[in-house]
Parts: sequence; structure tokens; C-alpha cells
Amino acid sequence: AVGAESLFDPYCGTGTSLVEGMIRGLNVAGTDLNPLARLIAQAKISRPDPDQLDEQIAKFRRFASRSKLARLSSAFSVAGIKRLDFWFKPSVIEKLSRIREFIGGIKNDQVRLFFQVAFSETVRESSNTRNHEFKLYRYDADALRLFRPRVFEIMMSKLARNRDGLRKFLEAMRGTDNSLSAKVYDFNTACGAPPELVPPASVDIVVTSPPYGDSHTTVAYGQYSRLS
Repeated sequence: AVGAESLFDPYCGTGTSLVEGMIRGLNVAGTDLNPLARLIAQAKISRPDPDQLDEQIAKFRRFASRSKLARLSSAFSVAGIKRLDFWFKPSVIEKLSRIREFIGGIKNDQVRLFFQVAFSETVRESSNTRNHEFKLYRYDADALRLFRPRVFEIMMSKLARNRDGLRKFLEAMRGTDNSLSAKVYDFNTACGAPPELVPPASVDIVVTSPPYGDSHTTVAYGQYSRLS
């Protein structure tokens, strides 16, 4: 919104500060090098139409409940991820690929983004990765034999939880200016914010914290989010 105060968060992570700034009527901008963090942050500051979103959630529920699903139109592959069968069981790969294909068919950008965030967490929890870790560690053989993730149920639970979060966000945003600016960028703020995106003297408050490293004392941010 023109004239509103502005908040800028370098290393914004998943965008909590951006959400809180919007609720308080601020223009907000954040940046982060981690693509999963940016995906989540962008989804959290988006305001998809609730009716369109609920329509797609209902459609997905019907899709997931079918006992026989149509043949996939494309093979499941992920650029940069080798040995999918090491990180995922074959039946899990099949289910995740079907979900990904469903999401790819969603036309509305904000609704599709909402689903992508739920999918990223579903991928993590369906993988052969020990979920209590902050780095990629595969289950041992005994645990893996017992590991049978219910992929569609996980996805539905994430959609339901995030839909409730969106409801609370929209309620908190009621009465605020709909023209508020909310942006998420991917530039490296250690080298300076591009002036064409964050003009000099345009920010009223900067919120930041040190970026995480890949050491034994911190979350291995890039590795942790690689599969997701």
C-alpha cells in the first residue's frame, strides 16, 4: 500500500515475520536462498480464494479415495535427486507421483502454491528419512521394514491443517488494506539488496537473524530440505 510503513527481513526463512507484518498493516519483503523456505514463505503471504481452494481440496479428497487411479501421464523424476528408490519405497514413489500430477493440473497459481507446500511436507514424512533428524539419515533396515507411510492421508492432514491456518490468517487480515505489498526474493543479501527491488531509505524496520550453516551445531538447511 502506498504510504504504509515497510518491513524487510533478510534471511526470512519461512516468512513468519512477513505474516506478522502484514497483519499489522505493513508492506513486507523478505529474501532467502533456500528454495523450500521461499516456497513456504510465499504461500504464507498469499491469500487464495477460499472457495476455489475448498473446491480443489474436495476434488483431491475424491481423487485420493479412488481405489483405482488412472495411468500416469508422465514418469516421476526429480532433477538433482538420484536413487529415488533409496529414499522412497516404490509404492510411495507411485503415490507421490500421482499427487504431483494432480497438483500440476491446478490452474490457479495461489491454490497450486498452497498444495505444493502441503506436498513438500508430505514428501518429507513419506520418505525413508528419519524425521526427527535435521540432516538426511535413512532408516535402518529393521525400521524400514515396518515403515508404511499412508501418503494420501498425510497429504490430506497437511491440507486440513494449512487450511485452518489460512482461515486464521484471513480473519487476522480482515480490515487491513488489500493493496499491501508482500514480496519474497531469492537474492543473497550479504551482497546487498538490489536497489530496484528494495530502494534505499524505503524500509522502516529490518528484522534479521544469522543464516544457518551445515555444521554439527545447526540445522543442515540445504540438506534437510533437499527431498522436499
